[in-house]
Amino acid sequence: MNCFEKRIQRVIYKHKLFKKKDTLILSFSGGPDSVCLLNCLCNLNYKNIILIYFDHQLRPQNELNSERSYIRFYAKKFGLKLKIKKIPIQKVVNKYKLSSETVGHLLRKELLQHYAEFFNADYILTAHHKDDAVETCIMNVLKGSFFSVGLQLKNITSKVPVVRPLFFSIKKQQVDYCKKGAYKYSSDSTNQDIKFKRNWIRSKLIPLLNTTSPKLITHLQDTHSEFIKFLFQQDHVQKNYTLYLQEFNYYYKCDMRHVTGKSEIDINRWVAQLLYKLYEIKYTQGHLKKVLNRYVNLNKLHIQKITIALIKNTPGKVVMIPKNIHVLQYNKILYFYSDEMLETKMTAQKLTKENRLQNLNLNITCRQLTNYPKNFLSTDRSCFINSSHDRLIIRFATKEDMIIPFGKTSKQSLWQYLAKQKLNVV
Repeated sequence: MNCFEKRIQRVIYKHKLFKKKDTLILSFSGGPDSVCLLNCLCNLNYKNIILIYFDHQLRPQNELNSERSYIRFYAKKFGLKLKIKKIPIQKVVNKYKLSSETVGHLLRKELLQHYAEFFNADYILTAHHKDDAVETCIMNVLKGSFFSVGLQLKNITSKVPVVRPLFFSIKKQQVDYCKKGAYKYSSDSTNQDIKFKRNWIRSKLIPLLNTTSPKLITHLQDTHSEFIKFLFQQDHVQKNYTLYLQEFNYYYKCDMRHVTGKSEIDINRWVAQLLYKLYEIKYTQGHLKKVLNRYVNLNKLHIQKITIALIKNTPGKVVMIPKNIHVLQYNKILYFYSDEMLETKMTAQKLTKENRLQNLNLNITCRQLTNYPKNFLSTDRSCFINSSHDRLIIRFATKEDMIIPFGKTSKQSLWQYLAKQKLNVV
């Protein structure tokens, strides 16, 4: 057992990552990181390992053939099960209009969970290290995603926990380990292509930052670590609160009143978790289709607009988020709906004296006035309609609807009129 292996063993023991009797799924690419991790584990007598290799079908066939030969060599050397899975990345990219990086990440993540359940594994292992964590942190900063903790040593939120035993090491240490042990590994040519954002960060941005501000990356790592600690401390507080996302026929609703007194960063996190839960519930068709359809690139602007509307309790404030979802804030309650939901589920219906709109959870009472009130101001629970028609129809508004407001003689667009009143149109 060399020094590097002793260090990995200490990390496993100290943080109670897994035991030698556990069944482990290892995401194995054949590169220096995963080759290093596999040899470390086998040399430390962790034998119950299943290798999963993903072929993204993006590289020349001769390179893939060479890489598979390394994969099969190590599976045979240690007598391990090996599963090779092809993923048609480019076809999925074209269909769902996502980046190849995003598609690869989403599909690998879901497929690893699938194989872990299939093989009844206790843990999923990946060979991510400290350099990967820094790159992920920078990527999140660049896209304004401040509500993700990024990579962690152990992620227990998924059904089968994901563990990263090399988390405290850097890439150079893993390459040196492979060289000293004469462990052969493959090189992925796409890792040099800077059209992929992570590669650009790794090969261009980080070297530039190290040159101009040598301590910046270290400070970023320290800040990220402290931020994770802070979030986990807050998690203990947040466990005292539960948000319920209620589903109705035409919209979703969540009462936020009991959390709006918290700090802005806490509300931001609540809102972020709520939005991801919304997409998870809304898109439920097929397992992998569901994962791809519900993926959204939520940034801090989306989340902070909703948070500010909650804090200021701005009535009728609507925030648009990805996939054409409207978020309406009223009385510190959030309502979520889309044009598609409204158009496909709401049909016009006749109003009588007493109306129970079951799907909308709404009661409407219509009464004819015998005495005129002092004014005709509407309230949250009542409004006035001047009509010579005996039959009234209720439906959702459209952009073509025209009205004559009280005191006016000409028609106006309903949408434009309500927009001037700072009211939402549904």
